[in-house]
Amino acid sequence: MLLVKETVGHIIMEMNHWWIRGSVSSDFTGIPRKMYSSQLQESLNIQEIIILTGMRRTGKTTMMYQLIQHLIQMNVDPFRILYVQFDHPLLKNLDISDLIRQHRVDHGISKKEILYVFFDEIHYLEDWAQWVKVIYDQKQVKMFISGSSKALLLPKAMTHLSGRYLTYNIWPLFFPEFLDFRKSEPEPGDEHRYVSLAEEYLSTGGFPRIVLEKNVEFRGRLMREYFDGIVFKDIAAVHEIRDIRTLRDLAAFLVTSSGKPVSFNKLKKSFKLSIDTIREYISYIEESHLIEELPVASRSKNERVYNPKKYYVLDPGMRTALTGEKETGPRAETALHLHLKQLKLPLGYWKQVHEVDFIIQGKPLIAVECKYKNEITKKDLKSLEKWLAKEKKGKGIIVTRDLEETIELGKNTVRALPLWKVLLDPKILLLD
Repeated sequence: MLLVKETVGHIIMEMNHWWIRGSVSSDFTGIPRKMYSSQLQESLNIQEIIILTGMRRTGKTTMMYQLIQHLIQMNVDPFRILYVQFDHPLLKNLDISDLIRQHRVDHGISKKEILYVFFDEIHYLEDWAQWVKVIYDQKQVKMFISGSSKALLLPKAMTHLSGRYLTYNIWPLFFPEFLDFRKSEPEPGDEHRYVSLAEEYLSTGGFPRIVLEKNVEFRGRLMREYFDGIVFKDIAAVHEIRDIRTLRDLAAFLVTSSGKPVSFNKLKKSFKLSIDTIREYISYIEESHLIEELPVASRSKNERVYNPKKYYVLDPGMRTALTGEKETGPRAETALHLHLKQLKLPLGYWKQVHEVDFIIQGKPLIAVECKYKNEITKKDLKSLEKWLAKEKKGKGIIVTRDLEETIELGKNTVRALPLWKVLLDPKILLLD
């Protein structure tokens, strides 16, 4: 037992290298993401637990290191900052309440001093929410926790923390962040470059490490390793799934079918699984943030529940890495879906013989059809025409490669907007 305790202590020491160095190594701090950094720094001054959730490799750990370095720069004693990464196999049964108590004793930190605690990938720790509540109720501990699974926020866990936390969902890089990481923002007068830069974004995706990697072949290999890491660590290991091969095949199918309606009956035949198992596996894949469900846009709960759902992978480059396809249309639609999430409005799709890719359920309703090209035909407008005939007060928008104009459609008009403009600022879709 003593040997185990000494080993755990050594692991914790290695994870907290700033205790010796006096600062966080620049290898760990990466590039700040402006849309998160100021909010997270401000959250240091409130008592609530801060939860970072999102897909693996989107930068949650890096943000923790950035916050740790910020604290050190604010003259906080490095020993008052404790970081633990729970996907380490020897730490899964750690008594974190005892760890914090012992840390104060070992380093002479009084109970009146605030201890800043960062628990990374905490969903690997059994009954983590109960432990976190105990620590929170002891006061004088400011906690940041992260996890790559939506299971982190399931009601069963969060009932213990009701009223005690704030959540930040960390998405893959959005297009403006992609430009910032690549240092590729066009100069005034060079706006034409946005088209090719948007296509680079569709191909590369928004994982920070991959965006910074120049070798195209290596980027693809990294992306496939990320996919396997999500399947094996965040799904199979967390939910103790034995049939990992079928799970991986199903996850790959959903990623490569991004944006297409999915029939559970067809999945049952293809994967030789029961409908209940299919539903269970898909719920786990969603929990990992790899995909997100898009239901039919309807006021009827029955229609939303029983109609086929579409699933979108949350990174536009992931589909390319798995298929090797160069087809731009599906990647454009996938990126558009991710960016529409920024509007924080309910999303769905419409299908009554014809299909509209997205319905933004605000006031008014807005139908968005993604056609990644510049020559728009009557056939391309058919779905919007049918939807506008049904929704008299609705708006129709078609997202193109680089075409921007107003198109007359009978008694209605449809706005054509370039994808790159929408990726730069999705709120453009809401403007008259």
